[in-house]
Amino acid sequence: ETAFGLTDDILGALAYAHKHGVIHRDIKPANIMVTSNGITKLTDFGIARSATEDRITQANMAVGSLHYMSPEQIRSNIVDERSDLYSLGVTLYEMLTGRLPVEGTTAYSVMHAHLTTTPPTPAELVPGLSKEISNVVMKALAKTPEERFTSAEAFQSALRDALFGADLPATATVAMQSGAPLIRGADLEQVEARLATAIGPIAKNLVAKAARQHSTVSALCAQLVEQIPDPAERATFLSSFGLGSGLKRP
Repeated sequence: ETAFGLTDDILGALAYAHKHGVIHRDIKPANIMVTSNGITKLTDFGIARSATEDRITQANMAVGSLHYMSPEQIRSNIVDERSDLYSLGVTLYEMLTGRLPVEGTTAYSVMHAHLTTTPPTPAELVPGLSKEISNVVMKALAKTPEERFTSAEAFQSALRDALFGADLPATATVAMQSGAPLIRGADLEQVEARLATAIGPIAKNLVAKAARQHSTVSALCAQLVEQIPDPAERATFLSSFGLGSGLKRP
């Protein structure tokens, strides 16, 4: 569950970045952080260097990143959003199986594996993992961009469908897991839009997560308001739903 939650959060961040023309190019576990209150953050946009990492001198690339690089990066081709999806696919594969999909003892062998080796599917390595989830991961790891998901949103939708089924709207599927009555999709969208004005695009994933635990808008807002650092913006958020600033979290 943790692996899927983190991946969903990062896909939300990538969808926002890609929409604004930004490609990360260095998706890997070291660039994914979780705050003390459970917010997932994607860091180091634009290739970041670390003095503690060994490097490939000629290409000036960190060896630690090499295991997560897309085939088109290995070839020094022009990359687009689908390169980030490949790197996130590597990260998800590692979280699910405990091993990397490409391995090697030298930089060359790792690069060669990215270009030529098809790894075992996650379902082959993890008993009980569904074929549907495994297929999503393997699609993200396709060798050519054309075979991968066309966007972060498509990857996110496919992963959610594999986890929860395709019959419910994306904003409501996670709420189904708690067994609580579903908050109306229109209400969830309104909460998301209001929260986004205060904290940005991370609101989408925070609302989806919190919806697992609540069946009323007031209870949902009582939890989400804690993510807003500015007191005035907190009050504005609550008043949007007819709630007072003294609202207690259930």
